[in-house]
Amino acid sequence: MKPQLPKFQPALAIVYGRQDREDDAVAYLNEAERGIEKVQAEKGTELPKEWLAKTYVQMGGVSTNQLGVQNFSAFVRGQKLVQIYLFRAVRLNDRNWSTRAKTRLQETYRDLFTVVESQREQRRLQSALGAELLGLIDQAELYRPPWRVRK
Repeated sequence: MKPQLPKFQPALAIVYGRQDREDDAVAYLNEAERGIEKVQAEKGTELPKEWLAKTYVQMGGVSTNQLGVQNFSAFVRGQKLVQIYLFRAVRLNDRNWSTRAKTRLQETYRDLFTVVESQREQRRLQSALGAELLGLIDQAELYRPPWRVRK
């Protein structure tokens, strides 16, 4: 039997994050983390890497279908809360799900950049949106594995 985790906590966290209710968002993410830790403790080495990578992709995936200038800031707030799960999926190096996580991250950042670029006629707005995107990228840099120094 495959381990089951409720997938609604990250979705609720995104909603709360978009509403500037970060404390509520973090509470739901912590609940999801506890669920993953519980499954890892129960299954130990029997827990398939594929399952964990898939779970992280599902937790970190945010659709950009409705992304626009009007909801850009809210989207970035939500993405800041959940993008770590996509980075975790990438690190697991699962042939299928890690690739999906990497693609999802790339598409999300591309879509965000497209919104910023679309505001060329309104430089102040473009600068404000760009600053938010840079903040998200700065946070993503924290999740990047350290570079290995070659000797």
